[in-house]
Amino acid sequence: MGTYDTINVPCPKCGTKSGFQTKSGQCTLTEYELNEAPADVMEDVMRHGPATCRSCGTVFGVQFQIVSTVTAQSIVWPPEDINQCSDCKGSGNIGDPANQCITCGGLGDMEAYYNSMTPEEQWEFDKRNGTLDENNWRPARGDD
Repeated sequence: MGTYDTINVPCPKCGTKSGFQTKSGQCTLTEYELNEAPADVMEDVMRHGPATCRSCGTVFGVQFQIVSTVTAQSIVWPPEDINQCSDCKGSGNIGDPANQCITCGGLGDMEAYYNSMTPEEQWEFDKRNGTLDENNWRPARGDD
């Protein structure tokens, strides 16, 4: 006998709960209430078809739909303040080849931004900004 999970679904007419077995998800013999079941478990909730309520005889099923809300907006990239020095808040040329603020000599936010990139992104960034030395290039480390 295989494992499954059970989702307790209330009858839409009288509220008596019926167990719907599902084979999606981890199948650890876990019982979920309908409003608490994870989406991956819900995917197969109708595998055995509709249920018949043992109290009132109503035949019912579960309609499952994943609804996702994404909020996004377009911005200028990199953000204008990425070149602002976090040390002196001046608008020095943090993005210049030396990557230093001309006001205080600090490295500012640009260093943190650069170090958060993957090595591939750093390579492309250096190439795009004309600071790529292909013979001596190595990725920056964010934990130095």
